[in-house]
Amino acid sequence: MKTIREKIRYLNEKGATVMFSSHILSEVQALCNRVCVIDKGHLVAEDTIENLNRKLHIKPKLIIKVRETTKISAGELEGIDGVDEVEVKDNEIAIICDGNRKLQIMEDKNMGIVIEDFRTIEPSVEDVFVKLLEGEK
Repeated sequence: MKTIREKIRYLNEKGATVMFSSHILSEVQALCNRVCVIDKGHLVAEDTIENLNRKLHIKPKLIIKVRETTKISAGELEGIDGVDEVEVKDNEIAIICDGNRKLQIMEDKNMGIVIEDFRTIEPSVEDVFVKLLEGEK
């Protein structure tokens, strides 16, 4: 598949439009600038992944790993502007929030905890697909 991906990218860089159909969403994510979701023969959505995330209100997840088991409750963090959902488990805090607020949230709510690591999980094509098809039910 690597050789095929390289050829598809090469053709696209040369200006060719490549129509790529796949149920393997990680491949779609890796190769496509724009996506088209078709369900039961009907076009459900077509746009860039970033624009679809914005339109569908799919936000990134901020994962914060703290040194010790945290005493911060989800309720303390859910009241912050831009935070939609919080899950606190042992020494990990998962926050679904506006992408432009990630660092500010970490600074605002340090609360004396020692942050060992953090990472962001950006929304994927799979998230878009699931959200679109949820609306169909």
